[in-house]
Amino acid sequence: MEAVVSTQSTWGGGRRRQREKPKAQPISKVIDVSLEDVYKGPTMELPYKYMTASGRQTCSRCNGRGAVMEVIRQGFMQIQTQKNCSRCDGRGVSFASEKMEQAVAKVHIPPGIRHGDKITLSGEGHSIPGVERGDVKVTIRVRKHKVYERVGADLACKKTLTLQEALCGHTFKLLHVSGNTLVVTARPGEVTMPACIKKVAEWGLPQKGGHGMSKGHLYIKYDIIFPVQNSISAGDISTLAAVLGRCEYPEVVEKEPEIEVGARCKIINLAQYPQFNNKEGVVF
Repeated sequence: MEAVVSTQSTWGGGRRRQREKPKAQPISKVIDVSLEDVYKGPTMELPYKYMTASGRQTCSRCNGRGAVMEVIRQGFMQIQTQKNCSRCDGRGVSFASEKMEQAVAKVHIPPGIRHGDKITLSGEGHSIPGVERGDVKVTIRVRKHKVYERVGADLACKKTLTLQEALCGHTFKLLHVSGNTLVVTARPGEVTMPACIKKVAEWGLPQKGGHGMSKGHLYIKYDIIFPVQNSISAGDISTLAAVLGRCEYPEVVEKEPEIEVGARCKIINLAQYPQFNNKEGVVF
C-alpha cells in the first residue's frame, strides 16, 4: 500500500518554527466532463476509497525512518546501501485495524471550468491516527465535442452550405451545449462567402468566475460546396450566366508585391547607379 503520511516540517523567518502536525497524502482523482457540463456547472458524484485505522505505532525495525541500511560484501569490499523498510513498506509507521473505506463525494463543477483545472475537497481523504486528515484533489478533464471546439470562453463550429444556399439564403438549426436550439438564418440578399465566419454574440461558454453572467461568443465557419461535374444542363448554364452576369462584384485590387526582410533579390534597371545592376543581396 502506498505511503499516506507526509512528515515535512516548516521553516521560515530565519528561525526554526514549531513542527506542524503532519498531514495524510492527498488522494488524486479525475472527473471527465462535457462542454454541456462546462456550460451548466452541475454537481457530480465522485466515488473513491480512503484509508482508516484505529491505532498507530513507530516501526521498530527502521525507527520511523522508513528506510534501513544494508551492508553487502563483495570480496574484500563492503558496500552500504539504503532500501525501503520491508516491515512498514517505507512508511516508518504501522497502523492497527488498517482498512480502506468506500466514499462518494459531491463535487460542484463551476460553470466555465477549464481542462486541467483542479478542485480540492479538504479533509475528505485518508483518516489515520496522529496526522491531519488528508484531502481529495480532483483534476478536471474536458472531453472533445462532436460539433463544437472550445477557444477560451468562445465556441467554434463548421457548417457546410451548398452553392444555392450560399447565394440564395439558408436557414439551419444548431443544438447548443446549453440544450437550446439555435436557428441561424441568412439576411435577405446576404451572400455567404467560402471560409467566412459568422459571430453569434453571447452564445459561447460562461466566463469562469463570472457567475454565469458573462459569456463568450459562438463562431460559425462556412464551407461552400459546388455542383458536381456535368450536373448543370446547357439551358441552366445559360440561365445562370444571365443571372450572375447582372450581379455586382467587388473590385479586385492587385497588391504590389512586398519584399520581406531576409528575402534575396537582384537589382536591375537602376538608372542613377548602374554599377549596382545585376547585383544580388539580402534585404535587411
